[in-house]
Amino acid sequence: MKISEKYLLGLKKAYYDNNGVETWDHFDQIKHGASKTDMEQLKEIFPDVPQPLVDLLEYVDGTYWRTYADEEIAFFFLGSDLNEYPYYLLSSKEMIENQSIAYTYYADYIDRKYDHVEIDSKITDKSANLKWLHFSDCMNNGGTS
Repeated sequence: MKISEKYLLGLKKAYYDNNGVETWDHFDQIKHGASKTDMEQLKEIFPDVPQPLVDLLEYVDGTYWRTYADEEIAFFFLGSDLNEYPYYLLSSKEMIENQSIAYTYYADYIDRKYDHVEIDSKITDKSANLKWLHFSDCMNNGGTS
């Protein structure tokens, strides 16, 4: 069984176990996966995109204020180390549109322009080389997660 299949089974069970049967079933009925064109473009921009993320996008093309069957949904789809802050999955189009967002917001930090901000040395120190894939937002409207 694929990682994504295990994840989806566990997520469905979590919804079912927490009085979310109707919510999950409705979501599962209206959602659709990413288009082939969008997936090809995403893979072109991010050639190292992990296959489990591709599989999830083929199952559902985003859960962050996403419209399916003329209905806008906001559906918690990814977990967190903080239970009270689950994550939404962005759509393939949002990932493509956001390909420069890390540079836009974090170049000064990555380039170590602030002495008072501690940055792990394993993180690149050349913002021009950033190829971060922004694939989710926290339920607190993205926050700084």
